[in-house]
Amino acid sequence: MMPVGGSDISPWRSIWRSPALTIRNALGSTSTPTLLFLGAVGGVAQAFAREATKNSGVRVPAWALVAGAILVGSTYGVLQLYLLSTLLYWTGRLTGAVAPFRSVQIVVGWSNAPFAANLVLWLVATPLVGRHLFVFDPTLIQFESPARSLLVGFAWLMTMCTFALSGAWSMLILVQGMAEVNGFSVWRALGILVLALLTVTSTVFLVVPIVAHVLRH
Repeated sequence: MMPVGGSDISPWRSIWRSPALTIRNALGSTSTPTLLFLGAVGGVAQAFAREATKNSGVRVPAWALVAGAILVGSTYGVLQLYLLSTLLYWTGRLTGAVAPFRSVQIVVGWSNAPFAANLVLWLVATPLVGRHLFVFDPTLIQFESPARSLLVGFAWLMTMCTFALSGAWSMLILVQGMAEVNGFSVWRALGILVLALLTVTSTVFLVVPIVAHVLRH
């Protein structure tokens, strides 16, 4: 728990309405285990959405999809936490940002918090819908009844919409959080994120052809 606006409000709630203030209070109270948990939450939610967009439910049972998403997603989420924190820290340094690595890492960690709502929805909907939740377009499936078709369609729509909302709010937290820990405007913070994205994109376009050329020869 942390003080937000003069009262003890959970950061899991305050992050939705006061991202910058939540980050400010979290700087001195967020432990490493909490950061790892936040990273894992984001990674697992992303893994669930990825399985749905890849039509994994067509060929894999629901229990295997859940187990895989938790195992692979949590590992990916923690790795993403460190990689993104490092990228934002160094690109920030190039633009004169002064926040220490730990503060940047806390911002990145708490930017995963909105995905918790989406993750809960995936875990609740999966037992009700089963593997059909993890298909790209459930309307193409012939179900035994209209009620079942409606349930699957509604569950799929809710999970994907909340995932999109969580992603948008995560980006907002990153921008406001980077502005908060560096003491500059959100536009400058957005510039750091754009620079980080350009760095990754340019690296991929440079490295992939080189690696492909080396492998061919």
